[in-house]
Formats: sequence, C-alpha cells, structure tokens
Amino acid sequence: MKSFLLIIVSLFILDHAKAGTLDKQSAGFRYTDNVYLTPEERTSDFYFLLNSRYGFYPNDHLLGLRLDLADYSKTQDNDYVGVTLSSKWQKYFRSSDLNLRLFHRNYFNGNAATTDTSYTHTGLGADLEREWTPNSSMILTGSTGYEMRYFHDFNGRMDHQFMAAIDADFNSNPSITPYTFADMGLILSSQAAYSSLFFDLGAGAKGPISKSLLWLTDVSLRSVSYMNRRIDQTLEITKNRGNTQTVTETDTERTKSITVGGGIKWQIDRSFEFESRINVTNQTSNNPNFAYQNNEIYMSLLYRP
Repeated sequence: MKSFLLIIVSLFILDHAKAGTLDKQSAGFRYTDNVYLTPEERTSDFYFLLNSRYGFYPNDHLLGLRLDLADYSKTQDNDYVGVTLSSKWQKYFRSSDLNLRLFHRNYFNGNAATTDTSYTHTGLGADLEREWTPNSSMILTGSTGYEMRYFHDFNGRMDHQFMAAIDADFNSNPSITPYTFADMGLILSSQAAYSSLFFDLGAGAKGPISKSLLWLTDVSLRSVSYMNRRIDQTLEITKNRGNTQTVTETDTERTKSITVGGGIKWQIDRSFEFESRINVTNQTSNNPNFAYQNNEIYMSLLYRP
C-alpha cells in the first residue's frame, strides 16, 4: 500500500512537471541477510525501494524535490518514507556552489533503531562545494558543511554534524575509470552518548564490457569513535617465566567497517538503465554488540529522461 501511494505521487509529479526536468526515477528490490545488523541471530529480508527526484531551474539555481520509500517484506519496523527539499546556488561564494536542504524521514511502525540515525527525524543542512580540474584527466571536488537532525521519538535528541570531504575522478583511460573519496566529521549530540568522530575512505572503478554494459567495483572503509562511551576490556598479559597477569583497561568505544561491492550496469536505451550488484560488509568493534556481517544483493531500474 505504501509503495502504491508513492508511485501515485511520483506519477502526479511527472504529469505536472511543466517548468523543469525530472532528474531520476528508480525502483528496485534488495535482499539482506542481516537486516537488524546484529552479531548473532541474523534475520534476512527482502524489501522494495522507490526513489523519485524532480528539479527545476529558476534563474541560476536548482530547486529539487526527492521522495524515498522503503517497504520491507517481514521486518516492517524498517519501513520508512523520506522527503527532501533542496536548493543549489551555483558559484555562490568564491566559485563554490551553495547547497541547502531540508529533510524528514518517518518510520511507519516505530523505529528501525539499527543505526544511530534510523529513527524518525527532521533536519536541515548546508554545504559549500567546489570543483577543480588540475589536468585533463582528473576532476577534484571538495566540500565542507553542517547538518542538524532532530529525533522526534528520542527524548528531544538533537545532533549537530560538521564535515569535510574530497572526491577525485580520473578519466585518462577509456577502458577503466577509477575514483577515490575521503570524508571526515564531528557529531555533537544533545545526548552525549551519540557524539562521535568519523572518517570514511573509499575507492572504486568502472569500465565497459560492451557498448551498453559496464562493470562496477568499489571498496570503502569507515571508522567511528564515540567520545563519551567507555568500554572495559579484560586482558591477559604474559610476564616472565610464563606467568600471566589479568588487567582491566578502559577504552573509548570504536567501530571499524569495510564494505566491498561489485556489479553490472546495463544501459537499455537513452532513458532506461538497469543495475545489479552485491555488497559485503564486515564491522568490528570493541563493543561486541556492534560487530556484525551483512551481505546485500539488489537490482534496480532507473529512468532518466
């Protein structure tokens, strides 16, 4: 029912899109073998994803609307709808673009609570983004920004996120197009347990299999340190003559994850594109409750006019 409603809304936008262009419409199915991201007693599920983007260009800036919906087969506490209103002001400050956004995500049946942000929330964000071309085969994109999230069902929790990122795209070889990215940030939360430092690093590549078929592969690393969470660890230390000593140390809670993915993309015609891929994620932590493995497979059909 929820998927049907969003399809109707998307078709309404298409029918009334007179002053602008539809950026993208996509729909797809995904399978995950650990929907709750738990270390044990893993639960698998299929779910449907629908995404609709629309934008138009008054004067020199872009106004956008994005609608997202996820509809899970069994674990319906993960079902959500998201709405994002955005504005992009080109060359706003020293050749940098200004991006503004207002967003809301609503979980229909409680909250998923699988990550720090998978709760019903409303937020706003702003960032400056600039692109450089050091040479004909490289494009660099740097950005810095701020984002605020208010969590409605979380005792008034409010997160303030400050972040910076840089991406690099390379196009010197027609048979392979590599890219890299890195970003880092600080989250300050009104609930101290959710304040953290994070760092992301990744790389990927794509290349042609045929005129209409591409291969894709990527790997990403993420490290998160929770500044106000402490974990007691018991260690056994070997001393002289094989004697051992048990000591207890207190450490800051940390998580580290790696995701490896790959797939194919098929350009059916000028407007339609099909993609299928698999992602494998492994997360480790000095808190055993946050260590998990997850394998995800998805297929999607994208329409771009």
